[in-house]
Amino acid sequence: MRGRLVVNGLTEIRCSLEESSGAHVSEATALWLQTMVALSAGDTVELQGYFRAADRYFAADHTSSWGTKAG
Repeated sequence: MRGRLVVNGLTEIRCSLEESSGAHVSEATALWLQTMVALSAGDTVELQGYFRAADRYFAADHTSSWGTKAG
């Protein structure tokens, strides 16, 4: 299972790539993507992820995001 954060659908946010190579356990395996990035008004941040060995999905109702404005 691998995930990354992308700004405006194009640019990978530096240091946001994370991978878990252990066995996947439904509703229990998690990725913790943490980084900082400067955003402008209207920017979007999205999670892009995939599984190498099987068809799986990232559950939208179990995915969360936090942010804060600095400065």
